[in-house]
Amino acid sequence: MADFYPSIENGVTTASRTGVNFGILKVQVGAFDGESLNSAVADKSRLLTAGRLTLDFWDLEPGYYFNSTYYGEKDLLSLALVGQNQNSKTAWDVEGLMEKKLPNLGVVTVDAEYQKDNV
Repeated sequence: MADFYPSIENGVTTASRTGVNFGILKVQVGAFDGESLNSAVADKSRLLTAGRLTLDFWDLEPGYYFNSTYYGEKDLLSLALVGQNQNSKTAWDVEGLMEKKLPNLGVVTVDAEYQKDNV
């Protein structure tokens, strides 16, 4: 089965992947050409729009989880709502991420996601 979240190469977005920050709220929006080999949408010539709202409750993160881990350099607790639409096909998900330093013990990371689409 094809994945509706495609690999996107050509388009415009707010401040690259870093988004626009409003305190603990980060907003990312974009519009893309939709031409992707793994998109589940039959008519890939249609514009793909996408958006992401992220709340960073502890340390602020530039972008979204760029490093896969911060190895204890940051305490992260974030919640995100993500969505995209192309040719009346939509997908959305809710994501949660926690990475917490444990003094003299290392780091614990929990990452969870719920995804829904109408493909």
